[in-house]
Amino acid sequence: MLRYGQDKSAKTQTAIFVAGRTSSDEEYGRPGASMLSALNPRNGAIVWRTARNDTDPVHSMHLSSDVMVTISGLDETRVSLLHALTGYTLWQGKMPSATDAAFTGLVDAAIIPPAYLQPLETASVAALAPDVIAMDRAGTLARFAGVNGGLMWKTDPISTKGAESDSKQIIPIKLHSDKKHVIIVSLVQSASKGLLSSSVSHSLRVNIYQAYGGAPLTSFDVPGANVEMSSTMSDRDTTGNVVIIGRNAEGDFGRKPHLVWLQIDGTIKSFEIPLPDEKSDVQIESSAIRTLKPKQANRFNALSELAALNNRGLLVARTNNARAEALRIGKKEKHLISFWEMEEEAWDSVYTGSIDKQGNPYLNRVFFGRSQHLLNFHSLWADRYEEQGQVTGASFQWDHDLNGDVLAAPFEVSPVADYQLMWRTAFVTSSSSIRMLQDEKHEWIREEGLSHTTASIMIDLPESKLSAGHGSETRAILEGEGFVNRLERHLIALQNLPAWTTATVLKLAEEIPKLSLESFAQNVGSKNRVKKGMPAGVPQPKHRTSTKQVEPEGPPPPSHVAPREANSTITNQLVRDAFGFRKLIISTSKSGKIYAIDSQTGNYIWEKSLFGFGQGEGAPTPTMNVKLLALVRPIAGSGADISSPIGQQSSNENLTSHAATSQLDFNGLITVVAEVNDEGAVFTRMWEIEPLTGRFPGGKETQTGIALFPGEPKDVFLLPIEDEKSGQIAAAAISERNKIMVWPTTSSIQDRFVEIANNFFYAVGEVNPSNGRHVLVGYTPAPRAELVGEKAWQLPLPAGEEIVSITRAIQDPVASQGKVLGDRRTLYKYLNPHLLLAITRNQEKRSSTAYLVDGVNGKIIHQSILAASNLVLKGEDGVPLDPIAVITENWVTITFSVDIPADDPQARYKGPHRQTRLVSIELYQPLSDDEEIWNWKGIFSSFASYTKRSKSLNGKAKDIVAVDKPVNVFSQLYILPYGVRAVAATRTKLGISSKALVLATDQNRLQILPRRMLDPRRPLGRKPTQHEMEEGLITYDPNLMDTGKFHLGGRQVPLPKRIHIKPSQLESTSVVFVDQGLDYFIATVAPSGSFDLLSASFNKLQLLLTIAVLTIGLFVTKPMVASKMLRMRW
Repeated sequence: MLRYGQDKSAKTQTAIFVAGRTSSDEEYGRPGASMLSALNPRNGAIVWRTARNDTDPVHSMHLSSDVMVTISGLDETRVSLLHALTGYTLWQGKMPSATDAAFTGLVDAAIIPPAYLQPLETASVAALAPDVIAMDRAGTLARFAGVNGGLMWKTDPISTKGAESDSKQIIPIKLHSDKKHVIIVSLVQSASKGLLSSSVSHSLRVNIYQAYGGAPLTSFDVPGANVEMSSTMSDRDTTGNVVIIGRNAEGDFGRKPHLVWLQIDGTIKSFEIPLPDEKSDVQIESSAIRTLKPKQANRFNALSELAALNNRGLLVARTNNARAEALRIGKKEKHLISFWEMEEEAWDSVYTGSIDKQGNPYLNRVFFGRSQHLLNFHSLWADRYEEQGQVTGASFQWDHDLNGDVLAAPFEVSPVADYQLMWRTAFVTSSSSIRMLQDEKHEWIREEGLSHTTASIMIDLPESKLSAGHGSETRAILEGEGFVNRLERHLIALQNLPAWTTATVLKLAEEIPKLSLESFAQNVGSKNRVKKGMPAGVPQPKHRTSTKQVEPEGPPPPSHVAPREANSTITNQLVRDAFGFRKLIISTSKSGKIYAIDSQTGNYIWEKSLFGFGQGEGAPTPTMNVKLLALVRPIAGSGADISSPIGQQSSNENLTSHAATSQLDFNGLITVVAEVNDEGAVFTRMWEIEPLTGRFPGGKETQTGIALFPGEPKDVFLLPIEDEKSGQIAAAAISERNKIMVWPTTSSIQDRFVEIANNFFYAVGEVNPSNGRHVLVGYTPAPRAELVGEKAWQLPLPAGEEIVSITRAIQDPVASQGKVLGDRRTLYKYLNPHLLLAITRNQEKRSSTAYLVDGVNGKIIHQSILAASNLVLKGEDGVPLDPIAVITENWVTITFSVDIPADDPQARYKGPHRQTRLVSIELYQPLSDDEEIWNWKGIFSSFASYTKRSKSLNGKAKDIVAVDKPVNVFSQLYILPYGVRAVAATRTKLGISSKALVLATDQNRLQILPRRMLDPRRPLGRKPTQHEMEEGLITYDPNLMDTGKFHLGGRQVPLPKRIHIKPSQLESTSVVFVDQGLDYFIATVAPSGSFDLLSASFNKLQLLLTIAVLTIGLFVTKPMVASKMLRMRW
């Protein structure tokens, strides 16, 4: 980064600037970037980083000297000037006219990069930064002072409708400037209709303004221009087919500005842009427009603009035979020429430009060759041999299966000989990694693929091994070994006692003399000891001498953040800490990679690509949508804790002793089920991976997954059965034709599934093809040889309602089956393991409804209208704001946002505003007498009906009569002072601790809400009674306050989107993990306090002294008491 006027040969600072997007940006197609950062090119460390809010995404960033200008905003265009090395915002300004959102959908590049101008020579204050000229989508120009961002002048927007016809639309796409002129190039979109078809053409219009005053100088249409917009590149690159090259405000290199574009016939057109000093009419003759055809190919496909070489008049034109030609404005010719042809065919080529310290331009081409798995790095010395050019290059091995394609490759270069360059480049790959290479060697890697995390689980690590026999000890306990068998095993082990005693004595006899001699040499003989490497009698230097030996150069830095498979050296260090806070995190990314991370250190344990990145060389890249990531067999020694599918937290700790014993003989196992789209062919695939090592148990043939069935799955979930031999929990995937695929396909699993098939149900949302209405349908396996689901019940929804989400209850241990009231009565919890919560939405009415449904018979247990007509459908950034629900035990919570008018009685602020609400629901069994009992009847839910034993007149039992009573439901609404992005409920090992909600807010914080605060039984409009006070109930207040004591972690979490919670070994504490956002964040939360952990202020010495004093007192007073008792007897 050179300051204005700084010598090019002077020492400068370098940084890598990154504009990043999160997973939600990609998922919902939100424009712009959510994060800006600068990286240190030496080690990849973050120098500074800033997260933008949802209404201010960054659309483009541009460097000039040591400052950066960003263009951002959704409803309005904001221009910001930042110090590039610190990220400090010097000033921020707004474009005078609002952005017309009608044009945002045509081309993403409609947000125009700014042009940089030096301050006026007459300025009385020395400017720290150059002035900035920017333009919004409407074509409004504005110049901002570099000193403070003040608006110096602005222009009227360019008319979006042509005067000739209403069918024309003018869209500004390019901005360029030199020291005196500002140039705007616009697309003129014209639609023409014929008898059989219609077509759209894109001509060009040029507007020129004064740089210092903003006065319009001229405007003209380019004759015969028809830009190619249907390029083989992406839609984002189509506006790159129009380029302005030549001198600009940063330097005059003799090349006057030229307008270059790709014509629809595959040729390249160009002409020199006339720059009048005064207002005048300019007409471009057709003869002034030059045409350039490819040398060998049939046509040009696209133009690649090189930002660093724009003012040098250089660019690249791609051809339809996968080659390219380097173009420039010739020094002698004074027009656009082709001076170098790149003969290697490469559809995936990436082109970048750079300038060395002497001001010489270089053009770089990076492409992959699949035959030898080489990545080629070719550099064109553009000015060598009187602008004839010279190419030097290098090739090195590239793991395309793990890294994917190179998407960007900014580089620095310095010539060291006539045919040798020293270079370093930063590769941005399709796996979302950033890596620095210098002369073919990897310097560092930043793996940013997890910024697009699709699924994550936390896995308990095994305990450290105490001895070689620890495994047999544990196995014996799990097998239910009796006292006699255990005593027999210990007696057998005693036969090794004599040998162990003899070996220990002999070892001590050998070690004691050695220890004595070493102690004597260190203490007594230290004065006479001569240092190694120094002659005797030579005085020792007073300063400290270096003892570091010169070692040979070690192995080169790794080319990956982690190995594909972890060896025993790594896995032996992965042990559980005393409290179980340390976890193994398994995460999958949008690019199809899976990672294992140590939660304590943040180090990557292993990484691998599940399906690869295609064949390379421009071949399509497969896409993956992970449907299930679950732990189906725990790691030996970690406890039988089974994780659950995406979007549903559950655990199955009720394994049989035989299954738990079997799990010690097998390594841990995770199952991944994903929908894979490979060149249009969609399959549902399954992978099995060992979580500690990353190995595929099935061998190399299972690396790309086992195809379960074609098409995408309706649902994927774990089953409540396990294999008798391996202890593996079974998983099931439902195809579009309701075929049930159960894995693993062992006879034990198949037999167990047939046993539970009659009592097994699952529910999915469907659309009725006859009337288009959404239906919640429950299925059960049909009694056939082939496992196919048949309808057991269906719940039709009102017209216009669509199912947004289906939430199932978290299957955690329940320590208390009821709640004791202040009057000593008991409310028994409604603990239905088949409970479903279906949330629907009506977009036209802006309404939402929640249905609590029994998953066995489809009966609606409770129905609640969340919003009648004011539901917020989308956030300010355009991302859908669907209600978020959590079910744990008998507690249901739903958060959503509504628009509040000014006259609403629940308005928290004056005027219309947006409000976030939380509905808290608790379900209890109906209050009944002692004569009512439960009645379990097969497929009918035991929680939907009860039976009552009636009595005859003589008091004897007469018969049993069915009694249907509604579930006792308590519901209340609370208003939150912040927006909510994600919600999760705390989980503990035994379920003793009280529950709490952990919320990710739009203020980039994690908030804790105790269940007591959200109790729906809080008295309304009155003081609590004595009995209610005994329960801890307080008066209901709908407005919850944002106090610091409920903040988790004490720090901000940028853009949190999803929360996972895992129990620890402490019953009081849960581990909280945020996996979607800019960072991974891990913390602990104790809703009931750390009741099972001593505080740091606990005085252990005082406790020991107290015990000692009491013990001494006991021994002293015991004879005295005995003597007194003896005297009393006499």
